[in-house]
Amino acid sequence: MNWLTKWRNRRRVRRFERIHDRDLAAMMLERNGRYAEAAEELAEIEAAYLRETWVADHLPAAILARIRRCAALIRAGQRAQGRAEAEQLAAMLYEFEGPDGEYLRRLRDQVAAAERGEEAPDG
Repeated sequence: MNWLTKWRNRRRVRRFERIHDRDLAAMMLERNGRYAEAAEELAEIEAAYLRETWVADHLPAAILARIRRCAALIRAGQRAQGRAEAEQLAAMLYEFEGPDGEYLRRLRDQVAAAERGEEAPDG
């Protein structure tokens, strides 16, 4: 492996680490009840994860960020937008993994918990 490839790989790893750090910061916003801010940050995090196609788990990370965004929007009082985004995501997930998929179940659980004002379920 030449020096240029090593340099590019290190840059990619640092970029992915920065996205992960932003994801952790968004979790803290959610825990502190700052849902509107968390929703905005999660939209940017989702887009950043999707740009990192060289990482094996970039797509699941983006999907989970989008699920959390839907729930955060509902908790922030932007119910119509949160529901609309959840419906759009549910349609994509249904096509991607079928009616019994893990991400579709997570989306349903998180949105239902947000609607009830409960803590988001783990898993």
